[in-house]
Amino acid sequence: MRCFKENVDLYEENIDDLKSLIPFEKAFDNRWLNKTCKDTEIVNDIKNLKEKVEKGIQTIEALNSEFEVELKNTFLEDYDITRAIFKNTQLQEQKQKIEEMNQKKEEEKKEQVKQMITQKVEVVEDEEDPIKTYILKITAKNSKQKELRKFLELNEMRFERIYE
Repeated sequence: MRCFKENVDLYEENIDDLKSLIPFEKAFDNRWLNKTCKDTEIVNDIKNLKEKVEKGIQTIEALNSEFEVELKNTFLEDYDITRAIFKNTQLQEQKQKIEEMNQKKEEEKKEQVKQMITQKVEVVEDEEDPIKTYILKITAKNSKQKELRKFLELNEMRFERIYE
């Protein structure tokens, strides 16, 4: 049986600057413990894994994905570039669905505002409905303030501009 320490030494000698991306536990192969496994085979395994990781990282960077960090993390779990690329596709689809949902919500919101502006509020004549005065400070885009003004005018609400 081969000495475990010998395997660690070969790993340390050949992993170079990828030690943080390829910990020994992930590089290690049980067959390295066999007496029949030669040092050259172990070194080749380590070099092949290094090359695979370097190419995988380069491939992910070449995608120019906004999800690069997530893709690298996925890739570094098991060094499967196919899984990382699939993850990129999933994340892009999720983002697109979220954008579509947000756009739909925004359109619905605009439609509701449009309906509010064009429909007069029904007033029930009631002695218990006193007239009240509020002072509001409204901060919004000019276009939204114009829409609010239309709504107030449509519903015959008196308003005045107060300058600070």
